[in-house]
Amino acid sequence: MAGSRLFSPMSASLDLFSGDGEVAALLRTHDWSAFPEGVPSRWPASLKTLVALVLDSTLPMRLTWGSDLRLLYNDAYAGLIGRKHPDALGRPYWDVWPELQSQLGQAMDQALAGSASFADVAIRLRRHEHEERAWFSISFSPVRDDNGGIAGVLTTAVEITGQVLLERRQAFNLKFADVVRSREEPAAIASAATAMLGTELGVARVFYAEVAEDDASFGVGHEWTRPGVKPAIGDAGVELLRLDDFGPELIAALRAGIVCATDDVRTDPRTAAHAEAFIETGGVYANLAIPYVKSGRLVAILTLHRLEPYHWTETDIQLSQEMAERTWSAVESARAQTALRISEAHLTALFAQSAAAIAETDLEGRIIHVNDRYCELLGRDRAQLLGMGMHDFTHPDDLVWNAPMLDALVASGRPFEVEKRYVRPDGSVVWGKVIVSLIRPGPGVPPTVLAVFVDITERKRYEEKLREADRLKDEFLAMLAHELRNPLAPISAAAELIAGGALDAGRVSQTSEVIVRQARHMTDLMEDLLDVSRVTRGLVVLDSAPVDIGTIAADAVEQVRPLVETRGHRLAVGLPPEAAWVSGDAKRLVQVLVNLLGNAAKFTPNGGRIALDVQTADDRVVLTVRDNGIGMLPELQERAFELFAQAERTADRSQGGLGIGLALVKSLVQLHGGTVRAASDGPGRGAVFTVTLPRLVRELAPGQAGGPAVPASSDCRPLRILVVDDNVDAAQVLALLLEMNGHEVAVEYTSGAALARAVELRPDVCLLDIGLPDMDGNALAAQLRTLPGMADAILVAVTGYGQPHDLCNSRAAGFDHHFVKPVDTQRLLELLAGAAERRYPNAARRL
Repeated sequence: MAGSRLFSPMSASLDLFSGDGEVAALLRTHDWSAFPEGVPSRWPASLKTLVALVLDSTLPMRLTWGSDLRLLYNDAYAGLIGRKHPDALGRPYWDVWPELQSQLGQAMDQALAGSASFADVAIRLRRHEHEERAWFSISFSPVRDDNGGIAGVLTTAVEITGQVLLERRQAFNLKFADVVRSREEPAAIASAATAMLGTELGVARVFYAEVAEDDASFGVGHEWTRPGVKPAIGDAGVELLRLDDFGPELIAALRAGIVCATDDVRTDPRTAAHAEAFIETGGVYANLAIPYVKSGRLVAILTLHRLEPYHWTETDIQLSQEMAERTWSAVESARAQTALRISEAHLTALFAQSAAAIAETDLEGRIIHVNDRYCELLGRDRAQLLGMGMHDFTHPDDLVWNAPMLDALVASGRPFEVEKRYVRPDGSVVWGKVIVSLIRPGPGVPPTVLAVFVDITERKRYEEKLREADRLKDEFLAMLAHELRNPLAPISAAAELIAGGALDAGRVSQTSEVIVRQARHMTDLMEDLLDVSRVTRGLVVLDSAPVDIGTIAADAVEQVRPLVETRGHRLAVGLPPEAAWVSGDAKRLVQVLVNLLGNAAKFTPNGGRIALDVQTADDRVVLTVRDNGIGMLPELQERAFELFAQAERTADRSQGGLGIGLALVKSLVQLHGGTVRAASDGPGRGAVFTVTLPRLVRELAPGQAGGPAVPASSDCRPLRILVVDDNVDAAQVLALLLEMNGHEVAVEYTSGAALARAVELRPDVCLLDIGLPDMDGNALAAQLRTLPGMADAILVAVTGYGQPHDLCNSRAAGFDHHFVKPVDTQRLLELLAGAAERRYPNAARRL
C-alpha cells in the first residue's frame, strides 16, 4: 500500500510520524511531556507499530493506550469527530468523550479484559459548521504491549448514518402508510401525520397553516405540540394571522412552491425584519415551511417549529416534504371517499340507524349486509358476519324448521314471522322475533332475503322466570301439602281412637300427647311461613342490644342437640378465648345458628361430623358451620338462599322442611348488617356456611364476663382440663361448656384412657365422675396424684353421690373439690376462674 511503513526497532522512532497527513503533522510537533510513555523514541515497539497501523489506514481508526487510555487516531477519524479535533490528541479517552461512557464503557471494559466486541452508537457532533447527529458501527479489539499484556484498545469506526437514516425513513413511511389505511377522515389523517412527524424529528410544534379564501391570512389546523409546549395561536379557526407579517419574501417563495428552511428567524434575510412575529407566535426561533400549491394557489403550509435556533438537515427537509406530499394525497383521496359516502348516506341511513337488527342474505342464507345493531346482538363484527350462513349461528334446535320456512319464502315470496334463537361466539343465546321478506331489486339483479330481528331476550327471560316461579309455587304447595299431611295423619288417627271410647286413661293420655306433639309441629310450620314472610317484607324490627356470640352459640347448640344426638352426629364447637360481641337481636341470631346447624344435621348422614367455629377479627365476627354431609351442586350453591330452594327431593321427603330456612337466615343476617355465603366442593363433599357480622368493640368492667356464664376476668389464662365420665352426653355437654369459656378440654370415658391422657396432657384440672365402670373415681384420683407433674393438679369430683361419707371418701382419695350432679355451673366456673388466677397470676401480661 502506498505510504506504508515496515518497522524495525532501529527505524521506528525516526519515521513514526512521517507522511503528509494532518494528524501525522500534528503528532510530529506534539508536546509529549505529559504522555505516560514519554517521547515517541522511547515508546515500546508494540505501540509504535500500532500507531503506524492507525496512521496508514484509510478507515477511521483510533488507539487508546495505557492505564488512562490516551487517545491517538488518524485523519479519517479526525474527520468524524468534528470540533473535538485536534484537542483530543494524546488526552485520556473519557476526558474527550465523557458523554459516551454509558454507551461504550462496557465494550471498552470487555476489550481491556481480552474480548473483542462491537457496538452501534449515536453521537451528536458539531461538524460542517453545525451540530448534527451521526451513527457509527464501532469495533473494539484488545492490543498488547511488548510483554504480552493488554495495554489498550484498537477501535475502527464506520459511519452508518446514511444507512440508519434510510432505514428509519423506510420504517416511518411504512408506519404512515398503516396510519392512512386505518383512517378514513381527512382530519384524522392530517392530525396523525403532524403527530408522527413531530415525534420523529423531535420538534416543538407541527401544524398545517391553512390559507384563507382571501389568500392573505391563515389559520392553524391539526396542530401537534410536544408535551409542555403551548399551541401556536389557540384553537383552529378562532384566530387568523396575516401571511405577510412573517416576511413577504418568505411568503413569495412559498407561493412559488419553494421549501423554506429558516435556522434562525433573527438572522435569515427573509425573516430578520419580522422575527418578532415568529417569537411572539409560540416562541419560534427555527421554522421549516413546506408549501402545498394547487392550481397555482398556495393552499396550505406544513409548518415545523423549534424554540431555539436549529440547522435543518437534508434529512429533516426530505422527510417533511415526503410526509407533506403523501399527506396531501391521502387527504384528497379521503375527501373524495367522504363525498362518495355522503352521497350514499341517505340511502343507507334507515338500514344502518334502525333500532332493529337487519341483515340481508342471498337465497342460500349467506349474509351480504348487516347493520351495527345486528352485529351487536350477534356478538360479532361485520367482517366476521359477511359471508357466514344463517345456519352457522342459528341454535341447533331451531335449524329443523328454519330451513323449510326459508325454502317456502323463496318459492312463494310470502314473508313470514318467527321467534328463534341465535348463538353468540361465547356460547350465550339471544332470542329474536324475526320478520323475513324476499327482496326483488329488479331486472338483472338477483333477489335477496331481508331479515329484521327484534331482540326479545329479556322477554323470554321474564317468561322463563314466570315459569320457574310457577314451578316453585307448585312444588311448594306439594311440599306444604305433604308436610301438613304428615302430622294430620296421626292427629286424625288419634282423634278416631279417642272418639271410639275404648281406650283406658293411660292410652287416652298417650294418644293426647300425640295430638299435642303433632299440632305443635304444624304450628311450627305455620310460624316458619309467617316468620319468613314478615322478614322478607321488612316487617321485623330487631330488638338489638350488645350480645356475646358465645352465648348465642351455646343457646343454639342446646336447641339442636336432640336432633344431633338422634342422628348420631359428633358436634364440635370452637370459640375464641375472648368475648365476641355484636349488636343484635339475641333471639334472631340464635334462630340463624339453629337453622344452619339444623340443616347440617338433616343433610348429613347418620354418624357425621358437624363443626361450629367462631372467630374474631378487628371489625367483624365470623361464624362457620361445616359438615361432611351430602354437599351441594354448583347450581344449588347459587340459589341456596332463595325461597323454597332445596336439593334434589326424594319421594319420601326424608329430610322434611319447606326450603325456607336459608332464605330466613340470609334476611336476618342482612338485617344485622352482615353477610352469609354457602360453599361446597360438590355432592358428597359436605358444605360450609359462613356468616360474617360487624363486631362490636365492648370494654368489659373488671371481673365482668367475657363469654357465656364466665364470672372471672376474660384475661385469665385458659386451663388444661381433663373430663372423665362414662356418660357420653354428660361428658360432652360439660366439655362444651368449658370450651365455650375458653378452656382447653380433653374428654375420656374410662379410667384407663384417662390415666394415659393425663400423662400426655398434664392437665391443670381434672373433673372426675366417681361411678366409673373399670376403676372408680376415687381410685383414679389416687393414681393421678402419683403421675409426674400431677401433684399440684386440681381434682374435682363431679358425681351423683352427695352423702357426707361420699365427701369424706373423695377428700381422702385426693380430691380438692366435690360437686353433686346436676352441677352448679356458675359455682364451677367461679372455681376455675379463681384457680386460673392463682395458678397463672401474670397470665394477662403474658397474653
